[in-house]
Amino acid sequence: MTRTSPMASAASPAGTPSGSTPHAYVPFEDLPDVLTTEQAASALQVDCKTVRSMVRRGELRGVRCGRLIRIPKAALVAFCGGE
Repeated sequence: MTRTSPMASAASPAGTPSGSTPHAYVPFEDLPDVLTTEQAASALQVDCKTVRSMVRRGELRGVRCGRLIRIPKAALVAFCGGE
């Protein structure tokens, strides 16, 4: 009698390792294309003041709309080491 582990019997699509997804990972895909400082802070798990400071220092690209700051999602991805 041969015993198999539950993980060994789990079905996975052909060509993909067990536990991985066949889709390419898209960071922040559920976020809008342009974020408020509050949304960017939540995504980065930091305070809103930190995001504003990062924009002011040039560490994170932001767009000013009067007194408001908007962060393009592409800038957030680039900041986190994405493309």
